[in-house]
Amino acid sequence: MIDRVRNLVLRTHGPGSDADDERIRRDGYPGRGTVVAVRPTGRTRRGRREVDLTLDVYLGRSRTFRVAIRPWVLDAEFARLQPGQAIPVAADHAEPGHVVLAFDMDEVRSIAGLGPFAGGPGGPIVRPEARDEREADR
Repeated sequence: MIDRVRNLVLRTHGPGSDADDERIRRDGYPGRGTVVAVRPTGRTRRGRREVDLTLDVYLGRSRTFRVAIRPWVLDAEFARLQPGQAIPVAADHAEPGHVVLAFDMDEVRSIAGLGPFAGGPGGPIVRPEARDEREADR
């Protein structure tokens, strides 16, 4: 029973072979994962290495939750997996606890689309004193 639960939590995904992971990256909830722990398993395949990865995940509007996954990553991706480092993730709409790494997400673009309140571009800045002057001219 414990092994079945562990297998559900620590999903092993082959490099580029899981259409479900690609669907989640494309259509899932975008979020941010903060690396808690990372440990290479020692397995490699097609230029990728498998790692045990623990993340604190934040999906916006939801609370932070911890997830353990076992992804296959390139060396450049592995270098970004440092404890305390934030990385882009995506979560399944049907099962938000199913999280995949989404290094291809452009975090700056996704924030910019949210407007000035989220740190993205907004309209022109109107200073309060300029607004008062315009109203006085009317």
